[in-house]
Amino acid sequence: MKGLARSYCWWPNIDNSIEELVKNCYECNKVKNNVKKVEVHPWEVSKKAPFDRVHADFAGPLIGDYYFILVDSYSHWPEIHFTKDITSEGTIEICRKIFSTFGIPKVFVSDN
Repeated sequence: MKGLARSYCWWPNIDNSIEELVKNCYECNKVKNNVKKVEVHPWEVSKKAPFDRVHADFAGPLIGDYYFILVDSYSHWPEIHFTKDITSEGTIEICRKIFSTFGIPKVFVSDN
């Protein structure tokens, strides 16, 4: 949350201000102790073939830029592509480039 706030504005002691705001937030404190823990289901390493299952995510913004990261579950091979466009159209274009080299994966895992 602090990183997101700092990307839009800044003032001295912004981190302390945000922490104090959250600490005194009625809605935040109301749900704070009611968060349900979910059992973790880790992915197994793919035992089938390279690019059978891939995992993808964006990193950033890093100085205003983003990186599309795609990792093969079988070989752990990373494909990292610099981009300023994190729209679905931009993501599809990057995936087309990667898939033209390695083929279309059977499973594409993403958090969004």
